[in-house]
Amino acid sequence: HFHRMPRWLCSLRDAHQPGTTDHALYQDLIGGLSVQVLDAVLTSPSVDFGGYRLTNYMDGWNGVYRYGYTTTGEAFGYGPYELSGTFHLGWWAFLFNAQISSTYAAQAEGFPLASDVIDLYVGPNTTRERHPLIVLPDFYTNGVAQLLTRLASYL
Repeated sequence: HFHRMPRWLCSLRDAHQPGTTDHALYQDLIGGLSVQVLDAVLTSPSVDFGGYRLTNYMDGWNGVYRYGYTTTGEAFGYGPYELSGTFHLGWWAFLFNAQISSTYAAQAEGFPLASDVIDLYVGPNTTRERHPLIVLPDFYTNGVAQLLTRLASYL
């Protein structure tokens, strides 16, 4: 759930007056998180894969996440890049970084997504009940992921 951190940091920053040490601290954390996402987490499309991908961990490690977790199944976990679909929720846009915004715009232009891209973004599909608009894999074909990605590009 670290993809929500940009909004949390903005909220903490905005709880302090501009010009204060605390406001500056949270602004610096937002800037540092932008660098971390761009340098260690985000992978651009390639000839082998037509979408943006995120590593499973913020330090750039891409190992299995939540192996054997109740919503993925006893013998499953999220393999390399299988958490990349969270990118389409738009939370990284709250870093207010021009390069991240342009990444969202480029990804929005990639719709409709190829089936191999959707398959990776879905990963081991959850058994958790979800709102009909965000049920996977439909989220990537019903226009909602594209809309959120496009909106994120405007921040």
